[in-house]
Amino acid sequence: MENYIDLYKQVSNEILEALKYDELENLDEYFEKRESIINELELNESINEFRKIYKEKLYYIDKEIKVLVEEKILDVKKEIAEYKRSQNGNFTYVNMNKTNFNIFSKKV
Repeated sequence: MENYIDLYKQVSNEILEALKYDELENLDEYFEKRESIINELELNESINEFRKIYKEKLYYIDKEIKVLVEEKILDVKKEIAEYKRSQNGNFTYVNMNKTNFNIFSKKV
């Protein structure tokens, strides 16, 4: 059991480091490793024991991971909103040039 706990903690710390330093390419692999650890525990029927230890020793790591993931999601949403805003501005400018916009009522 202690081996599973150490392995889970190690993978969780790798996830934390990846999130902190924006190394997001390998996150899928790390989460799959954690999932496989949990699946092995379920097969060994020691998941209840793991849950108890998880709440005592490992929960704080997952809570920190959750906070970092939420921050990254908000950052991406802001980037998307800024991109949309700049696209709309560019589109409006191009359309104004196409219609030969004239602000004067008479030719001089």
